[in-house]
Amino acid sequence: MAQISSNQVQAQSSRSFSIVSIVTLIFGVIMLVGTFLPATSTPVENLTASTTPVLILSIIAIGLALWVLYDPRTRLAGAVLTAIIGLIAVISLFNFVSVLSTTVTDAETVVHVGAGFWVSLVGTLGLLVQIFLPRPPLEGVYGQAGIQEFTARLGILGELIGFLWKRKLYWLIPMVLTLAIFIVLIIAGSNSAIAPFIYTLF
Repeated sequence: MAQISSNQVQAQSSRSFSIVSIVTLIFGVIMLVGTFLPATSTPVENLTASTTPVLILSIIAIGLALWVLYDPRTRLAGAVLTAIIGLIAVISLFNFVSVLSTTVTDAETVVHVGAGFWVSLVGTLGLLVQIFLPRPPLEGVYGQAGIQEFTARLGILGELIGFLWKRKLYWLIPMVLTLAIFIVLIIAGSNSAIAPFIYTLF
């Protein structure tokens, strides 16, 4: 009987394991590595404070990924929190470009952006994309019931996500998230030098 129970636990553990958790951890490490690379191609003063939030967020993202690997039942909460971390990191990176644009001319802003910015941006986008990657189903309160409870707390947005998910319109969910990101960027950068760039993207 003990052997059967052990086999059941191992089978449940194998079903619960998700390669997406490993991918999320890798993106968090990429984001962390980017913070140690040169953020600008040439030395620019007064930019250290602008890169510090990305460093802190990358450490939090790595911690969340390890948390999900340790306890797969926390997968839903981990995925949502990681996506929020990614969204905040995107805003921080755009804020970095905004601060850089006040130091150099607008025409030189992209030229002065270094490898560290682009590496961190790749890791940040990975933290956003991971929430849409398929994961093995989980049983119990952390599974389907947990998802339904989470979407119910989101109100109209949760109903929209549930509607798209049930009809397998997964490709529309990133578009909704992208629009939300642009709304935040437009509000946060309305008075900055990169506002025309954000409006052009929108």
